[in-house]
Amino acid sequence: MGGAVALLTALKAPADFFSGAILVAPMIRIAAETLPGPLVTELFKIAVKIFPNQTWAPSRDVLPFCTQDKVLTEEMTNHPLGFTRKPRLKTALELLNTTQHLNSILETVEIPFLCSMVMQTPSRSHNRAKI
Repeated sequence: MGGAVALLTALKAPADFFSGAILVAPMIRIAAETLPGPLVTELFKIAVKIFPNQTWAPSRDVLPFCTQDKVLTEEMTNHPLGFTRKPRLKTALELLNTTQHLNSILETVEIPFLCSMVMQTPSRSHNRAKI
């Protein structure tokens, strides 16, 4: 969520405070394929009010969207700092709300920003996008 925080800060800061931003793999949008349907989302919002600390968040494995490289997938799966649990309901709702808010105001961002994403290639995916 560092990219989201950086963009929200840039929107609240005076116009001349930032001269630009470099965002590396920012979470400013959730892929449509990974979002649950509208009914699940509404049930989810009700469940958050009752059980905010439970880890029942409707989430999908995003690893297939990150890389197609089997070796890198294995490295990412077995990384000791990798987060393998589902997020708490309240955390997942805040991620959803923040990304939806950013998508609605992204057109108003006036500072220049550069996004760098990990490229999806069949070979070694350690290559970074060169912009």
